Formats: sequence, structure tokens, C-alpha cells
Amino acid sequence: MNLLKVVNEMLAGDIVTPKAICHNIAERKVMTLDESRHAFMQADKCFKSWPKFSGDIGYPIPSTSKAMTNAQQYMYCLQEGSFWEGQQGELRRELLAHMAKELSNEDF
Repeated sequence: MNLLKVVNEMLAGDIVTPKAICHNIAERKVMTLDESRHAFMQADKCFKSWPKFSGDIGYPIPSTSKAMTNAQQYMYCLQEGSFWEGQQGELRRELLAHMAKELSNEDF
């Protein structure tokens, strides 16, 4: 299974909601170890090319709270199980759409 297929499935709603993008990708146990490594290298490249990239590869979604860093926002979403709700959810869906577009590009 390649990353584009996983991203398209997630865009279609096949998401483990208490988990962020990377954990959703990792939980697709149908990938071999080499496929998984390649998928995460592609994901990192997509994250970095996204116009709203936070600048932190570990937390690519920018914080939507002025009171929290990207890492703190991530931890808050993890604790609340709210990765896919509100502004954070919108940003994750935008990133997935960006990933699908980039991964569809043959030169990517």
C-alpha cells in the first residue's frame, strides 16, 4: 500500500480520530517496513512543502492557540482526543489534501 492510497482513504473518512496523521499512517499494518520508511520520507517532504507548515517536522501542524507551542497544542489534542476537531482538524484535512496533490505529482 502506498502513501497516496492511505492519504486518500483518510480524506474519505477512514481516520482513527484519537490519532494524528503519522499515527494513522503507521497503523496501516499492510505496509512492509521498507514501504513504511518510504512513506514517512514522502510524508516529511509533503509536510515541508505545505504553505502552513509549522517549521517543526515533529509537529507539522501549527498551533492555533497563541498560548501554546506546536508541541503543546499536539499534546493537548492528544490528551483531549481532538486531533480532527475544530481548527486543528481543519488544518490536518488541509495538510492531507496537500499531501494527496503532491503525491499525485509524478515528479514528487
